[in-house]
Amino acid sequence: MVLADRYRVVRRLGSGGMATVFLCNDEMLDRPVAVKRLHPSDDPGDLRRFRREARVGASLSHPNLVAVYDTIADEEGELIVMEYVEGPTLAEALAQGPLEASRALEILGEVAAGLDHAHSHGVIHRDVKPANVLLAEGGPAKLADLGIASAAHLTQTTTGEMIAGTLAYMAPERLQGDDCGEAGDIYALGAVAFETLSGQRARQATTPAAALAEALKGEPPDLGRSWANAPPAAAAAIQEAMSPDPERRPRRAGDLVERLARAFGADETTPTVALAAPAARRRRKGLLLATGLVLVLAAIVLAATSGGGGSTGTGKTGAGKAPGPHKTNATPPVTTATVTTTTTTQSEPPPQPKPPHVEHKAPPGQAKKDQQKKQAEQAKEAQKKQAEQAKHQAEQAQKDGHGGDH
Repeated sequence: MVLADRYRVVRRLGSGGMATVFLCNDEMLDRPVAVKRLHPSDDPGDLRRFRREARVGASLSHPNLVAVYDTIADEEGELIVMEYVEGPTLAEALAQGPLEASRALEILGEVAAGLDHAHSHGVIHRDVKPANVLLAEGGPAKLADLGIASAAHLTQTTTGEMIAGTLAYMAPERLQGDDCGEAGDIYALGAVAFETLSGQRARQATTPAAALAEALKGEPPDLGRSWANAPPAAAAAIQEAMSPDPERRPRRAGDLVERLARAFGADETTPTVALAAPAARRRRKGLLLATGLVLVLAAIVLAATSGGGGSTGTGKTGAGKAPGPHKTNATPPVTTATVTTTTTTQSEPPPQPKPPHVEHKAPPGQAKKDQQKKQAEQAKEAQKKQAEQAKHQAEQAQKDGHGGDH
């Protein structure tokens, strides 16, 4: 299937109540693109607003914004041609559990940079949410649907008006039908930050009336209630971003992320990636601990089989056969050995370095003196042997003389 006589469909990427998105190949420029076909609207004003905002989105260029290439129409309706980003959405990543704080801050910082760029050009997103954050493989996070959100996602306010946005991330004033501009995007980014760090949505209401009541009756969502070890300064930053009063929210998206970064960086006693985490993060930590225990267990079994002092029972245990109960020299249960080994390793002091070997050298001239002394002793021994030999010869001659006289 070819859309607008130019974009050959490769596959469908997704579909919703307002649009269907296809991965296509641009046959003119030979590049992959994402083409969104918007469902027809009965209101001519919707189409005019959609085209105007699509043109505004196409005018922006930023590494953290999904580029809008074109908006065209064919016999079946209006099409939006956008940059294709290979990789999951933030919503898909969060389905696996909350992100580590360092990765969450990286993504939030990139989204904030794109959002601030759009705001500086007078463009309001109106639908900042995890599903609109694309995590490019080997590249930066990108904010999608900029300038066209009002045509793709509509929510009915408490006054019956249809406005752009997704309920869980919508500021309370927008639920009342007041388009607050940039402050509404800041509120939504605060809700995205809450969810990215905790793995839970900041707002759980399912109807505009319930969401408005939840937002106005009490304090903004507290990150510490969903993540026990969340830095208090981080929780305070998100609460300020999600304040019911737009005037209390940060002026820039980057200001919110900077406060979050300082909040996590201020805790120097605990690395960011090791902060106590919600259930999904604890499961990953438990898996790592279990893997480490298996490796320790394998090392102990290997040590027992290779250095067991020739015990037959130990050799069979290493081969996978349990020793018989009648053998008193059998290897102790592995679990006990593991615990003992671990405890001993943790309690023993670190090994002390061995003292360096010192080679004692004789003082200068000593070797010569020793040699001379040895030579003198050898000469004395030789003289002694010569004297004894001469004495022996004299005694022999005397004996011979006596024998001749007889």
